[in-house]
This record gives sequence, structure tokens and C-alpha cells, in this order.
Amino acid sequence: MPLSPSSLCTVTAHFVKADGSDMQGVLVRFTPLTATERPQGSSFVAADVTAESDEDGLLSITLIRGMKGYLAVTGIPLFREVTVPNTPTANLFDLVADAPDPLEPTTVTVIDLPRRS
Repeated sequence: MPLSPSSLCTVTAHFVKADGSDMQGVLVRFTPLTATERPQGSSFVAADVTAESDEDGLLSITLIRGMKGYLAVTGIPLFREVTVPNTPTANLFDLVADAPDPLEPTTVTVIDLPRRS
């Protein structure tokens, strides 16, 4: 049984090249964060979702509201951990604007431990 439209969010984007022309073929993939994100009521998310920008550079991908996952965009390169908003529609760039980058290097704090003599 399909999920009701009220549980889905359509995420959209427009991709252009540096010269301002529309960019076709940009792939966006959403992968649920963990196995606990996959059960959705009586349904189970069995696969990632992928969409591709069309000849006008437009992209639309429908996701389950509230689901957490990784959003990857080819060509720019972008990889973020996001939560799908509880709204009917969202802009991809607003969605990733404040999202953490799980691939970002982190600073490790070194602690000097006492040594045995």
C-alpha cells in the first residue's frame, strides 16, 4: 500500500553551469541513515531514491517526511546528512544549507596521559 501524499515531501532544485546555462544529468541520491529509519508504519523503505536533473536543469525527488538520511549530489560534489522536512515541498539547497557534512575533517584533541615510571 503506497504512503499517503501527506507523508511525503517533494524536494526540488535547479542546476546551472558556471556560464549560466542549465545543467542536465546531475544525480541526487537519498539513502536512509540507519536501519531504524527504514520502517514507516506498515511499510519498509527497501531502497535508496535517486533523481536526475532534466534538460532544463530541474530536479524533483519525493521523500518521506521526517526521515533522516544522506543526501549526495554529483557534479558539485555535495554530501550531507539531512532530515526531510515535515512540509509538502522543500528546496534542496535550503535543506542542505545547515546540514552537517559527515565527511568534514574534525580536530582530534590529544590528551597527555601520565606514564608509569
